[in-house]
Amino acid sequence: MDNTTDENMYVASVDLDVVNNFYPDESVIPNLYNSFRTAVEAKNNSNNNFKDGFIAEDKPLDESLWLLETSLNTNYGFRQDSLVDFTTNVFEFTIINKSINASGMPVIDGQDFVDVYCEMVETIGYTGSENEFFRLGMVEVSQVTTETSSVILESESGFYWAGVLPPGVDPVPFPPSTVRQAYWAAIKIAEKINIGGNLFPWEHDPAYILLLNRFYRTGKNYPEYLWYVPWGNCGIVLGTDELNQYLMSTKDFVDLNNPINDPDRWMAQIDMECFTYYEAYHMIGFRILERVYIGGGTE
Repeated sequence: MDNTTDENMYVASVDLDVVNNFYPDESVIPNLYNSFRTAVEAKNNSNNNFKDGFIAEDKPLDESLWLLETSLNTNYGFRQDSLVDFTTNVFEFTIINKSINASGMPVIDGQDFVDVYCEMVETIGYTGSENEFFRLGMVEVSQVTTETSSVILESESGFYWAGVLPPGVDPVPFPPSTVRQAYWAAIKIAEKINIGGNLFPWEHDPAYILLLNRFYRTGKNYPEYLWYVPWGNCGIVLGTDELNQYLMSTKDFVDLNNPINDPDRWMAQIDMECFTYYEAYHMIGFRILERVYIGGGTE
């Protein structure tokens, strides 16, 4: 009797938020990253064809996305000294799932996702020629079926991703007679807390990789810091006093989450949005860059 299991019998079933926020165990990061780097180098050194006998290792979707984003930002992010206006371009890549594992996670063919990475590199090169500079990329999956995974590259260039105002430094208040709908207030508050420019806290070093960690908090859960009403919508108008109240309390919240004392972590940006679902609230997204030591090269 054949007791082997056919992975293709499973149906894809994943939580997109969990997949997009995957973070590998730190103990495996050096080998994980270096093995992918070896596969990319093998492809690039053989005229876009893998060397005879070289096989890129298949990876689950969450691990593949992490490798794509980490490799892109480590090798191409934060390289420019002058910046144009902030621009975001979104590109979509469709990857055919090789199989589905017992947990419902798609497994991606090793050569296929190396090919996707090389395609992304070409894409940001194009973005760079259009908008002058690539600053940073975020890679996420937007849809998963049993057959395919739709992967989004959000390529950003220009101002921001240059840090936030440090703890103890207050943003410039809104001037008298300023009024804003809650929707626009969220955007303007983030603009006042983010720093524009080309700041980057570390020297580029091949012994380190750059990881992008992102997490979100809402006024529904933190009303002492972020705007929240148990009714209404994002069209509610805030006057100058309310705007400045939430500007300063939001900055206090940013300070609480800022890893200012960790030399290997840096709050590169925040973004804010307003959401309405019976109640209305601001949501803040924290973007923290981390550098992780991987050693001088592959084994």
